[in-house]
Amino acid sequence: MKKNWFFTSNVFRLLAERSLQRFFKFCYLFMEGLQSNPGDAFFNERYQQLSPYFTAFNTAYVAKFGNKAQRKGKTLTLNQLFKQLSSTKAHAWDVAIQNVYLKSTAQYLNIFPQGLTPLYSLSIEQSILYLENAVIMSGNDPLLLTVHDEMKHFHLSLINARSTQEQKETSLKNSIDDVMLQAYALSDQLYAALGAFMTKFCTNPSQIEAYFPVFLMKQKHKNTEDDADVLDIKVAPATTIEGGFSFNMNDKFNIYITGETDMELYFASEKSVIKPSNTIKMSPQDIKTIAVKEYANQGDRFFMIQNLSATDEGEIEISLV
Repeated sequence: MKKNWFFTSNVFRLLAERSLQRFFKFCYLFMEGLQSNPGDAFFNERYQQLSPYFTAFNTAYVAKFGNKAQRKGKTLTLNQLFKQLSSTKAHAWDVAIQNVYLKSTAQYLNIFPQGLTPLYSLSIEQSILYLENAVIMSGNDPLLLTVHDEMKHFHLSLINARSTQEQKETSLKNSIDDVMLQAYALSDQLYAALGAFMTKFCTNPSQIEAYFPVFLMKQKHKNTEDDADVLDIKVAPATTIEGGFSFNMNDKFNIYITGETDMELYFASEKSVIKPSNTIKMSPQDIKTIAVKEYANQGDRFFMIQNLSATDEGEIEISLV
């Protein structure tokens, strides 16, 4: 199969397709770097070139994740309703019905032909339909008026919650399409900017990486691989682990908190050592370059990572500068 020359591949577009979150962070840091040279015509021209594309992408990106957050809230509401259904509601209805009709009777089986299990073992749609049948079959029995009304009200709550979620999912899909469209447009402009940087710094290419946060473009690996470009490490709630890699006093690391929890980092001579005073505390989406010699002592062998959340898993990416 014919392969394209590497330099003809738009690596920024590839990054956006792999991770919009990383692409957003990459663009933010790059634009921030351009602004750090306001008096330089070259950097100012690049900033002016990219600014409208970055603004459009930023607007779409924020809108997308805003919708996602709203959808998450509605999804939890639906899940909470089903949790109530499986933990208390179904059992209470079952008791109320069996006070009138035993489980083996035809009247009971008309309402729950397969017992209570389908209410919380099937898909959301199927469970809602199963409950709908129970509402219909109990509706004509005056002895079940109270439990019928309770099931009917709860069924309506499920329908409304599911409808709201579907609307949010449609909105989210549309916003994802828009954010990718804007990401592609920005990617093309970044590719053009890279060409300008290559022309300007053709005799000193290390200057290019000083402005392009290349570490965000490197492929992630689990922390079990010795040759990883970027270590992707997950930490259980309220847990401290050792990073699982070696280092020396002259090393520098790029640290990126990709999870949703605060993390605390430090170097230690033993895994069980008491935390030193010069720990590094970082919040979600923080990026920091750490020089080992600024935080470690001679004899330190371990890079320790503590998840400060008691409830949520943390995630961190580490790459060698």
